[in-house]
Amino acid sequence: MSFEQAIKKITKNLDGKLNINKEKVNFADGSVHPLETYLITLEYRGLRINFKNTIGYQASGKVTCLVDNTIPIFDFEISTISHFINLFLRKENRFKVKCSDIHFKTYLKKKALKELEYISSQTSFAPYIFIKKQGDKNLIITEYHLAFKNSPNAIEPLFKFYQKLIDYLLLKSS
Repeated sequence: MSFEQAIKKITKNLDGKLNINKEKVNFADGSVHPLETYLITLEYRGLRINFKNTIGYQASGKVTCLVDNTIPIFDFEISTISHFINLFLRKENRFKVKCSDIHFKTYLKKKALKELEYISSQTSFAPYIFIKKQGDKNLIITEYHLAFKNSPNAIEPLFKFYQKLIDYLLLKSS
């Protein structure tokens, strides 16, 4: 199944909206390279989760979710320990979590990241997840490369991660 077919199938399964943009990019050396951008928009509990997967001369993915300041959220950062480093560390979980709140950090490690553990252990999927203040809102961002087999398969676990994250945040705000 092609990248595009996989993205369409996943978007349909998640009841999302898909926008595909295909273009050719001219480089200074005269070469022309294709660039395809797949934008998936999913809704969950009143929040919009946007997936942007770009393939061509680059292969990258980005997920964003804008959260109101009325929903309390702690600064956090999640990075991935590489397969190579993990050979020496022998950690069960490949994610390194930095967070100022111990309860939120525990939730991320024990519950929310469970959705990403399998794909991360089976492929070179290595997301970097963090929060960024954007005016009076918080933007939760996940960045990752798409240079691994069946990379569209990361979308569903990422969506489940965001669902668990949103559930926790909304529970704490009520």
